[in-house]
Amino acid sequence: MKTDPDKLFYVGYDAGQMLLTTATMSRAVELAHRRLCDYVYSHGHAPPNDAAFLASACKSTRPAWPKLLASLVNHGWRAQRKAFSHPDPLRTVRRARAAYDLAHHNGVLGAKARWKKNHAHSQPKKPLPPQTRTAPEPVPVKLECPPIGAVLPEALPTLPDPKATPTANPCLTLNDKVNLKLNLKKNVKKESLERLTAERSTLSSSAHEAPCSEENQFLKDLVLTLGDFSHKQADLELSNWGGWWRNRFREDPAKARRVLAEIGAMIREKRIHRNAGACAKDLWGRFA
Repeated sequence: MKTDPDKLFYVGYDAGQMLLTTATMSRAVELAHRRLCDYVYSHGHAPPNDAAFLASACKSTRPAWPKLLASLVNHGWRAQRKAFSHPDPLRTVRRARAAYDLAHHNGVLGAKARWKKNHAHSQPKKPLPPQTRTAPEPVPVKLECPPIGAVLPEALPTLPDPKATPTANPCLTLNDKVNLKLNLKKNVKKESLERLTAERSTLSSSAHEAPCSEENQFLKDLVLTLGDFSHKQADLELSNWGGWWRNRFREDPAKARRVLAEIGAMIREKRIHRNAGACAKDLWGRFA
């Protein structure tokens, strides 16, 4: 709310100018001049042209007032019909009023701008059109050769037959069982990667294309990245979608590496909860 402009709480008081103005005044004249200026600053207008009021405001007696009045007139004070004024304090009050009005005007403009901004944010936004997602490209299955990632019988480690004749050490210790499981898991993962990076069958109808070293390295990085989330999902991804990843790398190697790097970051930040391979295929459709 705008306050009364006559009640100014601040004016641009110039102390240096006041000292210069009162340098040649006597003690009584300087006191009267300062008190009259303070009256103008506090009320916003000149004091009334009344001898009794002016003498009281200037801390003077009635007999001494005519001589003090003559000295004030010599220093710029003017006795008008209704007011006893000086141009310097009135000019200071006008500048203070102009600064107050400018600050009030800028405050009103700022409030209107903030209100418009908040009103625009409060309006309901139009719903975005639904985005259609394309299904991942299917990988053709060749009946002439085993599927990519299949585990061959010779790759599996041979386990001891429980019905066989016991040897000198018929029982496996706990450490032996743990090592056996770890070796089995490593052999399955190694065989899956070797089957994935092997050359295509010569019985295929398409032309033979040998995989490059960068493509093989990308597939190894894919296995390691997805293995950080789940070794089981990594093996299934290579078995079911290994050819799809190979074709995507040949189509755009830079984009494939960006997708793989983003999936690795999401796995480390634990933003994937169910299937890392499905998330990677979705990112491929989103990335440019």
